[in-house]
Amino acid sequence: MEENFSNESQFADVRNFELATHIPVLIYTEGKTPALYYPVGKKFPSADLYHDVIKKCRAAKSTIFWAGPNGLIACCPVYDKTRNILGFLLIDRSLTDRSNDAIRAASMLLIWLGEHVSGSLLNGMEEQKYIDNFYHLIYNALSDTPDLTAETVIDKFLSGVGKTTAYQQFHTYVHMSVSKYINFVRLEKAKDTLSKTDLSVREISDQVGFNDYNYFCRVFKKETGMPANVFRRNSRTVL
Repeated sequence: MEENFSNESQFADVRNFELATHIPVLIYTEGKTPALYYPVGKKFPSADLYHDVIKKCRAAKSTIFWAGPNGLIACCPVYDKTRNILGFLLIDRSLTDRSNDAIRAASMLLIWLGEHVSGSLLNGMEEQKYIDNFYHLIYNALSDTPDLTAETVIDKFLSGVGKTTAYQQFHTYVHMSVSKYINFVRLEKAKDTLSKTDLSVREISDQVGFNDYNYFCRVFKKETGMPANVFRRNSRTVL
């Protein structure tokens, strides 16, 4: 399995941890999907074993230690700021010394790694999942509701939480306002439509919800660096 990490600095932390301790690192999402194995290419025991450990860790909601066939396996839950479990961090090492001191040392290493790497990695994955989900929801909704508004998005897709919380949550994950993100998706849909259809630029402007054609042309050129008709021509050029 290849490593999956959200930025180079996080990977450096994982790599340096393993180089210093010789302890393989395993991070699973809350749904028990492997998010990272390091070092790459190392043979790990059956995934079923880790799933058993994760099951016990989820039930305990705290760090647990498991005397596995290859030595000591430790697992701790990784929480977000609201104490929801994002996933699980495991270390798997061969220990001949299973004294309390050895277990305590493994626990400290596990906690350090959880605080420095796992939370940010899994938060990054959760953030990307949130963004991808809303991108597709808004993209598809524009087909039926080109005049989609921020309030409509919040009411339709985040009806389970209060409006203030929903707006804050959206901004936390997406790092922009709902209205600004809708316009971002509008432009992305306009690019796709320019590339794939022969509709006029004015028709596409209306189709994605820019009712002011001149405004659409200005925004499109500002964001892409070229007029819409030039973008269409370039997107269809076979290199």
